[in-house]
Formats: sequence, structure tokens, C-alpha cells
Amino acid sequence: MEAAKEQDEIQNGVPCAFPPFDPDRDGFEPGTFPPGFMWGVASSAYQIEGGWNAGGKGPSIMDVHFQKGSAWSGQTGDVTCDSYNRYRDDVRILSELGVSHYRFSLSWPRLFPDGTRDSLNPEGVRYYNSLIDELLAHGIVPFVTLYHWDLPLALEEKYKGWLGEEVVELFNDYARFCFSEFGDRVKHWATFNEPWSEIVMGSKGILAETVGKEGKRGVYAAVRTVLKAHATAWHTYDKEFREKQRGKVGLALSCTWGEPKDPRNADDVTAAERFFDFNVGWFAHPLFVNGDYPDVMKEYVMKRSMADGLATSCLPEFSSEEKALLKGSADFLGVNYYTARLVSARAEGDDSKPADMLGEDDADVHVEMNPDWPVAGLPFISIVPWGLRKVHAVKKTFYLFSLYQPSPCSSRLFFFVNTIFIHF
Repeated sequence: MEAAKEQDEIQNGVPCAFPPFDPDRDGFEPGTFPPGFMWGVASSAYQIEGGWNAGGKGPSIMDVHFQKGSAWSGQTGDVTCDSYNRYRDDVRILSELGVSHYRFSLSWPRLFPDGTRDSLNPEGVRYYNSLIDELLAHGIVPFVTLYHWDLPLALEEKYKGWLGEEVVELFNDYARFCFSEFGDRVKHWATFNEPWSEIVMGSKGILAETVGKEGKRGVYAAVRTVLKAHATAWHTYDKEFREKQRGKVGLALSCTWGEPKDPRNADDVTAAERFFDFNVGWFAHPLFVNGDYPDVMKEYVMKRSMADGLATSCLPEFSSEEKALLKGSADFLGVNYYTARLVSARAEGDDSKPADMLGEDDADVHVEMNPDWPVAGLPFISIVPWGLRKVHAVKKTFYLFSLYQPSPCSSRLFFFVNTIFIHF
């Protein structure tokens, strides 16, 4: 047994203390889920609603992007599951499935076709009221996301999307309306779903093309806007709605676990920690710790900016007022866990661009897939279930307990696991 474990430490030339399956690490732990455990499924408006121009809905950046044939197989969300017309069938199926919660997103341009309160679309309001009422009639708790990447096209064209500071208040107007209209029945709100994925991956030509044209500064500026939009909406709920509605407002982050390529190498261990800070800490640290980015992120972005001949860091600073706005502005942290990567320190003098789409240039790390990890239907997704346990340990320790243990605003950690990538 010991010999087999030693042999597993080298896989295809990659030192790794974590083989694809280790019964000591991956074995099922018998027991029962605690009372109140939320069994649910999730969707997003663009992925299931269809009706892209029905009932007064305005166009979104996702409509335009995928209508250009930008998807891997050329599909669009113009019709998709047609949940806009068949939501009753969908809720019936959810009920038959036996779930207690359903997480779905509202389409900003379905409610505000041009992104502003003045363009309010009554038909969109009726649709979401009907969906929420149907869920409750079947004993299913609605868990609502305000924004899942479908920015109103008008705001992209007028303000360059999340590059425009004006969008902070426009998002707040949208959030305030949703809290007011639906908050009597909705008690769980996520402001944003996976902003890292939309901004960082999207800047590579997937969705946030305008951001990508501005380079690194554009990416960092857009994330800053998103964080301020989230915090502003949270404070609106806290001041205007919480006392009466008694709900919670947080956000959901995508997460890739970074495993040190050689766990015996201190530089690789540090690199993996740095990768996590650039991937998750970028968003969680300002909200759950001190209102600002992780120190290591500020240090490394400054270092890379100087190396690129820039006079200032690409990472914009927060003012003291903005830090106060951000700190503590989340009642829970949602986690969308998909996969893991092997992370190592970048070799001295290596200035090559990351080859892996989940790589991070400014973090000064090398990121790669382990060839022995099983691969899901998407080629960049390795199936690494044990990474979820490690993510849970880190987030619980550094984000949830760092701020909220003494706070009257009870913190919660929600894990949203995509079942496509569960490996049986």
C-alpha cells in the first residue's frame, strides 16, 4: 500500500500528492445532512427563458454576442428551453424532482429594456411574479440572482458596460425595484453570479469585448465597478428593505482550486495561495475582510505594471469611502465550484502569456491541468471533487469567520455545484 502511494506521487512526470482517487481523501463520509439543508437546482435567464424579444424585452449583450454565431456550436438563447412560455411545466418538474429551492436569475433587460427605470416593462414584471408565485404554490423557495451576465445592450453601447461608473447607480435602481416588487416573497438574493467569469474570461472575446479592448486596466476597472454596484445594492437593501422583508443579500463567485504542483516546494505552495487570491480573494477580500484587495494582489499587479513600463498600477485604488462601502456588504458567500488546476511558481525570467484559459498573468504563476484528472464534457474542466473540500476550508476560515463571527448579520456559505461535472 505504501509503495503504491509513493508511486502515485509522480504522474506523467508531474509531482503530485493527490492522485485521481485516494480512498483516504475521497471516500464517502456516511451521515445525514443537517435540518434545513437546502436541496436545489439552478438556472439563469439567458440559458433557459428564450423569448429573447418577446413581451417587451430589450436586447442584452448575450443576445447580440451569440446571435453572431459565437457559441462553440453556433447555438443561441433565442428559444433555448422556452421557460418564458413553459415556466409552469418547469416548476412542475422541479416539484417532481423533490427540490426545496430553485435559484434563477432575473433578466435586467426584460424588466428594464434599456437598463433604466424609465423603461419599465410591465409584461416582464408579470412574468417574474407569476414564476415566483408558481414556485411558492409548489412549496419551492425562490433564490434569485439579479445579474447573470445579460447586461442591457443599451448600457453597453452608452457607457461601455461595466467600464462606466454610471452603471453603479443604474444597477442600484434595478436592484431597488426588484427588492420592492418581489422582496415580499423572495428572501435570498444574489446580486452577481460569477463576475470573474464574465469580466476576466469575457474580456478574452467571450462577452466583455469592450472591456477586453482596454486591456488589463479595463479588466481591473470593470471589476471595481461590479464590486461597487454590489455593495451599493446591498446597502440599499439593508437601509430600505431588510427590517420589513428580513431577507439576505450576497453574491456567487466562481472558484477554481489551485493545488501546488509540488506540495513539497514552498514556492509552489505560495504560488497556489496567490492564485486563489487573484481568483477568489479579488472579490471576497474587499467584501468580507477589509474593504480592499488582498495585499499580495496589490503588490504583484504593481510589480507587473512597473515591469510593463507603466507609471501607476493597473489595479485602481479604492478611496476610504469606497472601502467603507465595500466592507461587510454581504450576508452570505455563494460558491460555484467547477474544477482545479496544478499551480507552480513561474520560472525566473519567464514572461510568456498563460497558456491555460484559467491562468493569471499578473499573479506570476504557472497554471496547468493534470493529465491524469478525468475531463468533463468541456475540455477545460477537470473533474476534481476533492477540491471542493479544500475550497470550503479556505473560504470558511479566511472570509466568513474573518468578519462575521462577531457580527449581528449572520453569515452563510452556499455551495452551488454544477451536476454536469459530478463524477460517479
